[in-house]
Amino acid sequence: MNGLTIGFRQMRLTATSFAIVLAILAPSTLRAQRLVLESRETKSGTVQSVGTGTIEVTTSDGKTLVCKIQEPGEETVALSKVVIRFPAKVDIHGQLPINAVVAGMSVQVKLAVNRLGRTRGSIEKLHVSETGAEAGVIKNDETSVKGFFDCDVIGRVESRQRGRLILRVPVGGFVTKGRIIAQLAKKDVHVSFRSNQYRKIKPGDKVEKMVVARFSTGDYVIESIDVEMARDNAQSATQDQDAKYSNLSDDPPDVPRSVRSAHFVLVTDISDRKAKILLDNLEYMINLVSKYFGRPPKGLIKCVVARNVSAFASFGLPQHAYQKMRNNAGVTVSQSLGRQVTATVYACDDFGVVQHEAMHAYCSQTFGSTGPTWYAEGMAEMGNYWKEGQLAVDIQPSVITYLKNSKPKSLLKIVEPGQVTGDSWQAYAWRWALCHMLAYNPNYAPRFKALGMNMMSKQAGFSFESVYGPAAQQISFEYDFFVQHFDNGYRVDLCAWDWKGTKSCKKISGTSRVKKEILAKRGWQPAGVQILTGQSYDVASIGTWNVAKNVDCDADGTSDGQGCMEGVILTATKLGEPFRLGKLHRFTAGVDGILFVRCREDWTRLADNNGSIQLHVRRSPSE
Repeated sequence: MNGLTIGFRQMRLTATSFAIVLAILAPSTLRAQRLVLESRETKSGTVQSVGTGTIEVTTSDGKTLVCKIQEPGEETVALSKVVIRFPAKVDIHGQLPINAVVAGMSVQVKLAVNRLGRTRGSIEKLHVSETGAEAGVIKNDETSVKGFFDCDVIGRVESRQRGRLILRVPVGGFVTKGRIIAQLAKKDVHVSFRSNQYRKIKPGDKVEKMVVARFSTGDYVIESIDVEMARDNAQSATQDQDAKYSNLSDDPPDVPRSVRSAHFVLVTDISDRKAKILLDNLEYMINLVSKYFGRPPKGLIKCVVARNVSAFASFGLPQHAYQKMRNNAGVTVSQSLGRQVTATVYACDDFGVVQHEAMHAYCSQTFGSTGPTWYAEGMAEMGNYWKEGQLAVDIQPSVITYLKNSKPKSLLKIVEPGQVTGDSWQAYAWRWALCHMLAYNPNYAPRFKALGMNMMSKQAGFSFESVYGPAAQQISFEYDFFVQHFDNGYRVDLCAWDWKGTKSCKKISGTSRVKKEILAKRGWQPAGVQILTGQSYDVASIGTWNVAKNVDCDADGTSDGQGCMEGVILTATKLGEPFRLGKLHRFTAGVDGILFVRCREDWTRLADNNGSIQLHVRRSPSE
């Protein structure tokens, strides 16, 4: 079976200072809309969390601000209903202990150096450079003292021991040796670190200055941010993959070669450092996928990954695979010999494409096939996004914008047979959404895993319809709800609908009342009551719950409306509009249905809520 990957593509849009003409993602056309940049605000505070395309900050005046930020390498940032070009200037700086300086790091230091690489004096200040800084020894002037010149030295740390720092530098130019040995100052050496990558920001870091733009959509978008990293965070920021392999070359080889890991053989012309990082990513993904299915991969997975596709012209690649690589895409080619299946990945050097195809290869070799198209492509995208222990959505913001603002695709349309792989990135997005919802929703997750394994193993009688047919209406409802409300940070497991709980809901008669515990950390929860048209009901909510760090409130909520008790009526066919309940509320039902309630909170921020409130419902007494 072949699997084709076409990466999610961004839309190109431009911005002006105060009024920006943008595009709304409509079902079939792009309609112009005027978006207003209402204000620019300067803030300071403390970082609470960092997610894909978002930074949450508690500002100096005690307010919580969730800001969007354009991803490096992306052309746009997604707002509500629109995407715009709004790149951010990021400056992150911090200090490290000298023992955080380890082999492989790229560092910059001022030293008195002679042509043999010998040094005078000691190092009192040291700067840890971002990966990619060009190594070398540069004279600051032509004045020397006994043959020693003041120089800026950028090199790779070979070792740090016995009070000395040993650096590797290129041979040639000013110095004739490739090794520089310098004495470290006996007192504490000042080690600084600086980065422009927002993902290195951690909770607890200090926001010294942040300029945010507030748009008419209600979104806050970061224009610039200056962050001082907490000492421990600065140390962890230098221990990521880039730093881990900073001793390896960034130069691509002249000809492709093979690089191996535990489960992969990589035939590629990307650099040594990128190859090791890619193999780490693949091993990380395959470990999570193997845990999910309870099956280790069968045999090594071969991946042919091309930076310069013409370098593979003599490799005898399948013609369609060669063409896909030229088109910055990927394909997985599977071959069967009896019961044994061997899969080979052919892909461009986009890591996301490689990981997507590697998921296809794992499924083919381990189970015999990738299953029907909706499942194969949806799960391949999931594999690309999976992270250890993470239950929240964390994908490209542009994909979220597309799904939330396009005409919803019906459940039956997504799972219909006869679809072909590689049709469009939009189709991939819908399949990812369905697979994510089914995989994390406790109502459907156990059956979803078993269904997938049986479909990939080509067991007779297993299909979406045969397994989920009786629950198709509920799945369709929850899928539509998910697409309408999700964003990065959304937890399907916390927002799942309690269909079993609705069966115990009852009509209230006479003076009886229903009591129910409502959790702050969940989405809509059945109140235990069937609502009748024209009947009046009294609702009382007793107690407090927590909707933010150290912020308790009762059912009337906080000053900004978060944390209040709200209700909604679910009829046999649709969900009504939410309405405020608070601590005490009387309402008259306009329809028959079931009353659901919840703690009002942004759907992406339920996970940090705590506590519960006791809900009491009765029929209003006659006047």
